[in-house]
Amino acid sequence: MAGYLWQAAEACRRALTAPNDVVIKIEVEDDLSVATMEGAILACEQLKHSEHHNVLSEDSQVWWQAVDAWIRGPAPEKAKLRLVTTSDLKPSSLLASCYRPTGLAPWDSLLEKMNERAVKEPNKQLANKGVYVRWNNLENSKREMLTRIEIAGAQSRLAASNDLLEEALMERGVTPVIVSQVRQAVVGAFMSRLMESLDSGGFEVTVKEMNSDLMEAY
Repeated sequence: MAGYLWQAAEACRRALTAPNDVVIKIEVEDDLSVATMEGAILACEQLKHSEHHNVLSEDSQVWWQAVDAWIRGPAPEKAKLRLVTTSDLKPSSLLASCYRPTGLAPWDSLLEKMNERAVKEPNKQLANKGVYVRWNNLENSKREMLTRIEIAGAQSRLAASNDLLEEALMERGVTPVIVSQVRQAVVGAFMSRLMESLDSGGFEVTVKEMNSDLMEAY
């Protein structure tokens, strides 16, 4: 349940901080996706929340689940792929070398390690869901998707969502005296839209709509 609430809070915050000409979506192309007003997908994002302190490496189940979702999903080749997670990158991992701004980026080593693990199938849960098989069947040229991925690790957990939303609102000019009241009004409008869309199989909101809600609340 915490993961779904965190997903909604992140989408709400993103809709308050994104450029005015984009659409924020939940459970359409991905956990969260960003598109132009004309429908072109700019980014597909996997959101992974945990109340525990976890580290992320090329061996992690969360990593393989995210990659598998992008293999199965509709993300176009030019779209950004982002893994947004409360887990932090393991400093000694290949993921840290590739996705932290160190300038190393040993893509060949990461690809080799993933190919090796996909053959050995060490995680039975992933193996039973066909994750390794889909990687093994993926064309070599499409495995270059690894170079398009961004990892936003060590993100704040659900408990900090209100603080992050209020920070976003204050950056938009809402004064500290009324920021809590404005947050409640904006989140209330956002959640009403979200609840109304539950039966449609996905949710989307334009940044313009969120700006309108903010002006009404402010």
